[in-house]
Amino acid sequence: MKKLLLSIIVPAWCIVPSLAQTEASKNSGATKLLVSGHAEISAVLDSGNANFGDAGFSAIFLYSLSDKLFLESEIEVAPSDEEAGFALEHANLVWMLGDNIAFHAGRFVPHFGLFRGRLGEGFMNRFPTNPVGFGDGGIGAMVETGFGFQGGFACGVSKMNYDLWVSNGPKLLTDLENAGQFEYEAYSDNNKNKAIGGRIGFLPLSNSSLELGLSYETAKTGDQYSEFQDKAVRMMAVDVNYVQPVSALSSTIRITGEYKSQEVDHIDFAIPDDTTGATYTFENKSNTFYGMFSIRPTGSHNKILRNLELAFRYSKFTTPDGAAWSYYDKDGKNAPLTQTSIGLDYWLKWNCVAKVSYQKQDGATDQVYLQLYYGF
Repeated sequence: MKKLLLSIIVPAWCIVPSLAQTEASKNSGATKLLVSGHAEISAVLDSGNANFGDAGFSAIFLYSLSDKLFLESEIEVAPSDEEAGFALEHANLVWMLGDNIAFHAGRFVPHFGLFRGRLGEGFMNRFPTNPVGFGDGGIGAMVETGFGFQGGFACGVSKMNYDLWVSNGPKLLTDLENAGQFEYEAYSDNNKNKAIGGRIGFLPLSNSSLELGLSYETAKTGDQYSEFQDKAVRMMAVDVNYVQPVSALSSTIRITGEYKSQEVDHIDFAIPDDTTGATYTFENKSNTFYGMFSIRPTGSHNKILRNLELAFRYSKFTTPDGAAWSYYDKDGKNAPLTQTSIGLDYWLKWNCVAKVSYQKQDGATDQVYLQLYYGF
């Protein structure tokens, strides 16, 4: 059935831009289409496992309708044991209102913090994995559905950028296993309230080597007309990104880091199959942070050496005490979940990198990750 649908959709998709270009050429000159994307293959090895997996391919379509209007979308293809899976990562229409402001609407990559949507992307992330608390099950959305405004402007030798949005926001989960967590990536909202968020970035240096960011988002998350409909979540993040050539080391160093926190209103959750009306609750506060340092001898005369990059990353995720989904140590006590990674990357091209990393994480066996990533 999927093959039949693709045989219908693909030719139709090819025809539509052609018709649009023909019509646009009559009115405003021409439209433009750019196909970009990335492909990757990863492997993980530990004491009981040696497995290739996480092969993936994403196609990104950038379609310019005019000088001020364009569409960006990404379709991801990921294999499984049974068949390939197709997912719409984002589809966002952008309208340039002026030199310093753009309006966008659709399903978009959020800029709550700097890691998700930017530094966590394939050839920006120096590791094959995410820091704890920054991937699925962490704090903040991977994608948002709604609209927003973004742009930037100069402040003397410094610069500022901003990203403000209104979105469907996260959905509160209330089942025993996940109570107090959120479904961040639902296509539809569960109530009439919307999330409001934004990030402001500041680049104080004239060479833009340093960026500091502050993000905030708040939303009511419970199902409409339920006892949880007014329960809100508040999220905050601060981030730093510093990239600078150091002539004394004949190298380029990169320092990145981010701290995120999340606080949820007090909620009494029902206990399944309990007929006494008893409930349970916990203080639903969590936070996470990571710090990363890398050095690449870009000034070396040795071709192999200057394409190598050594990286170190430490992250910690503090989860609520009392939640079923929180991390507990071997003694059953709530404890921060920590992760330490060291990696070595080899840059075959600016957009193609081979990564190998060793990762040690609480509650898991030590692992070695391999990844080959190519962006086009």
